[in-house]
Amino acid sequence: MIGDNIREIRKIRNMKSLELAEKSGYAASYISDIENNKTIPNVKCLEAIAKALNCSLARIIDNTFYMPGIDEPLNMNDYPVMNDEELFHELKDAILDFLTWDERSIRELLVYRELRKQFINK
Repeated sequence: MIGDNIREIRKIRNMKSLELAEKSGYAASYISDIENNKTIPNVKCLEAIAKALNCSLARIIDNTFYMPGIDEPLNMNDYPVMNDEELFHELKDAILDFLTWDERSIRELLVYRELRKQFINK
């Protein structure tokens, strides 16, 4: 569940729940309710928590996503940024091979998409 994922990432980051509350701008009691799966946060709150934890929203939503360097802050310079033509050709080739994709490949594409969106929005 999302709350379990948030707690696990927070602990990996050696962050106290109070620190997460301060960095995210939400009350410590609310963060506790989220981590204990007593409440489901809205997207705005999840984005604030992801920013405070220095991880992607995809990582919070589905903890099985492979995220390089989850124990360190993400460095966007580690991820190649493609121009539109390169991205088009990569996606075209991927779509042609879609029927052979396994679950991990699909997850990695979704993670890349989330990382690219975060990078573009900075």
